[in-house]
Amino acid sequence: KVMSKAVRKEVEDMTEGSSLTVKSARRQFDNLKRVMTHVQQELAAKSSSSSSKAQSSTVLDMIMAQFLLPLELASQYQHIIFMSTNKIETFKNRLSVIDFKEWNSLAGVIMALWGSEHSLEFDGSFTEQMR
Repeated sequence: KVMSKAVRKEVEDMTEGSSLTVKSARRQFDNLKRVMTHVQQELAAKSSSSSSKAQSSTVLDMIMAQFLLPLELASQYQHIIFMSTNKIETFKNRLSVIDFKEWNSLAGVIMALWGSEHSLEFDGSFTEQMR
């Protein structure tokens, strides 16, 4: 799927204040989109399948196996997808001082405490407590 004009413009705007080229930013965006689509399809297939092997694989394992990525990079993708899936806001002005390493660490802690390594959703009991 081709980037819309709005997304393309947003990617170009993000590269203005950084050392990234527009081509590099687009490639990274496409890579993230590809990984995210794969994970969502695998999770959908896993939820409809009753195979014990499908149930035992983690999101991290899915990413590492399909894209042959090292653990650290696959973990970063997992955390970005987790934050995106759960609509965790990262672009507010007061949050602009937080860099990617800190967001990545925060996502890892949230996933460890209130998430699941087998899905991208918050723990059901946690979401009930928050309501």
